[in-house]
Amino acid sequence: MAKRDEKKIKGRLIIRKKSSALVEVADDSGAPIRVCVPFESLLVSSDGTDVMISENDLEMGIPFGVPWEFKLKDVVIPAIKLARALRENGIWTAEDALKKPDAVKGALISSLSLSLSSIIEAAKANLNNEEML
Repeated sequence: MAKRDEKKIKGRLIIRKKSSALVEVADDSGAPIRVCVPFESLLVSSDGTDVMISENDLEMGIPFGVPWEFKLKDVVIPAIKLARALRENGIWTAEDALKKPDAVKGALISSLSLSLSSIIEAAKANLNNEEML
């Protein structure tokens, strides 16, 4: 249970199951993370969606989800592949890139096609390992 003088972190209650809660907070870089914690460690807003949790209680929680940053550490888009895709999508100049954001997006998507298979393989490998509430 949190002490009164501990630093509190604002988050969002995703789901509660019995005495456990899945909460979402932002990490130090602002990226969302989800953690399973005891419900009693939370201060819950009157509408039941916002929560406050101490740093200590958050650190002791169980991380939720696939740690994509570790599973996909080898996924990169080679610059030469992206450059080719940009040109194939008609992006030859800076002006082209600014005028045709959808074409830039298409180039990125086509460059990521091999990365998609890496994500699917990582998801399959972790399917049975994810912790449930």
